Amino acid sequence: HTHTNTHTHTQMAHAYTVPAAGDISKAGDGKSLLEHIVADVKALLAAKNCGPILIRLSWHDAGVFSNGSLKGGCPNAVMRFTDSGEGTFEANAGLTDVAIGLLKPIADKYVTAGVISNADL
Repeated sequence: HTHTNTHTHTQMAHAYTVPAAGDISKAGDGKSLLEHIVADVKALLAAKNCGPILIRLSWHDAGVFSNGSLKGGCPNAVMRFTDSGEGTFEANAGLTDVAIGLLKPIADKYVTAGVISNADL
């Protein structure tokens, strides 16, 4: 089965292409949206060999302190913002531009369509 390529991420040496969100609904392949997301993330990992930085992104995003009253922590995947919040923390250097940049084509496909949130991705 062939998807139409509409989003290309070329930040690193090899291009990684994500099919358009509309292609999934037309695919008729019986896969759930979650299976498509997982397949796209696996394809990204294989194409870019970027597992370590994505694990670091997940770890740093999940590991921000909150005292339970949502004070001191950074909820809602705010690490993607470089002007405030987690994106400005020194320990997160490189995550906002590199790791989140790698996920951008997948986020553009699924988050924009309302299928998954940035935090869940």
